[in-house]
Amino acid sequence: MARYEPIKHWPGSMLYHASNGRIYCAAPRGLIPADPYSLAALRRPSPEETRRWGTGVVPRMVMDVTNSMKTAMDKGMDAAIRNRTLIVAPWNAYLVLHLPDDRVVVAYRITGEMPRLDQAAATQVAIAAGYDVGGWAVELVRPFQGEDWHFSPPRFGDVSGTWPETGAPLS
Repeated sequence: MARYEPIKHWPGSMLYHASNGRIYCAAPRGLIPADPYSLAALRRPSPEETRRWGTGVVPRMVMDVTNSMKTAMDKGMDAAIRNRTLIVAPWNAYLVLHLPDDRVVVAYRITGEMPRLDQAAATQVAIAAGYDVGGWAVELVRPFQGEDWHFSPPRFGDVSGTWPETGAPLS
């Protein structure tokens, strides 16, 4: 069963135990990685990045810490989070973008370190970031050296017409 756990040493962050068996660590909203790629180095997007993404875009980094949690829980995973030394880099984390029109993008680089995502796994990463995109329309875009899963919420327009049985208006 999926569940969230707040990380007490890192306000605004969460551990998400996903239904697919993976464990994700979601950084506080609005922060992205910067050299030297540790929790301590997370920063707000630059004006150039904000311009490129568009006004109102909210980024959130999500790391798959499944193997770290299984192998290092007794050996310092908690200390790495507490001391802000956990590595958060473009090659080991998912960038989740919440767009002003409520679309959600899960973007990542294709590397040997990270598992490739199918639609169900991309949905779990979005949920780890706090966006329940289950059942939304989805499109996979493959830019150079990466994959982006674009989730679009359902749109409901005005219903017009009549009921076939009675001829009464649908509204």
